[in-house]
Amino acid sequence: MTEQTETPRTGLGSPVQRYTVGKWHDLPNYQCTQCPFSTLDKAEMEEHWQKVHAPKPKPRRVVPQLVDRFGNPLTVEETDDG
Repeated sequence: MTEQTETPRTGLGSPVQRYTVGKWHDLPNYQCTQCPFSTLDKAEMEEHWQKVHAPKPKPRRVVPQLVDRFGNPLTVEETDDG
């Protein structure tokens, strides 16, 4: 049984080994390196990795825009109260 590895680059610096490829009845068997999941379908393995193991993006800080009752944006004017 020949075992191969798929190690795509993540863009975060170092490569991440997502799965190994073995054989099951002469078919390629994709085995997740992070959990017991395995499948005969490479696309299904990629989908599994994206849903379960891919790094989550950092949440963006949302600053709400203040609007008046008509939906016009409000701006804050700095005053010099001396």
